[in-house]
Amino acid sequence: MAATSLNDEKEIFNQYKFCKELQNCSTEKTSQISILPQKTRSVPDYSLVLGLVHVRLRPYCREFLESVSQFYEVILFSSATKDYTDKLMDILDPQRQIIKHRLYRKHCTCVKGNYIRELRVLGRNLARTVFVDRSSEGFADQNANAILIKSWFKNPRDQELCKLVPFLKKLAELDDVRPVIQRTCQPREAKTGGLAFEGKVDSNKTSGLVPLN
Repeated sequence: MAATSLNDEKEIFNQYKFCKELQNCSTEKTSQISILPQKTRSVPDYSLVLGLVHVRLRPYCREFLESVSQFYEVILFSSATKDYTDKLMDILDPQRQIIKHRLYRKHCTCVKGNYIRELRVLGRNLARTVFVDRSSEGFADQNANAILIKSWFKNPRDQELCKLVPFLKKLAELDDVRPVIQRTCQPREAKTGGLAFEGKVDSNKTSGLVPLN
């Protein structure tokens, strides 16, 4: 009997294909009523959704949050459990003065074993919503709102969060953030299907960042 190859036995997960297929996948979550309360007049018009939760704080994390909270309603949308996420967030923002809302795995949509954070359940204006994460799997069909930040490998000199602030400030001046995100953050090849940016500010471009090659 001929030996069966590994590729025949196990299909290699293709993140790009997964995200494309998900665009045509309808779920009950996408049509449910908003899980967040309506905004009050004191809340910024723009919403920043973060999926970044680590056991250790990324360099400049506190400074980043303090800066963006001045012009964004900051929402944490984690695919981790509530107990795990709250333990970390209670250290970072114990009084919940910066991160206004916390969403967890139970708020995600599970598709093919992946926990998808669907922005529609927030009840926010998607034209003024930005989603930042390090994994394109969580973006689903929301690439127009999504910025894929480089993963952090405990480099103490990491400055990716600092580089992101000028771009977020520019986005908060627009009527619709999506066209600029699409122009600035170029889709990667079939390896990821996500969006990426290099983080260098370009004063000659209204988009604010140079696309990653």
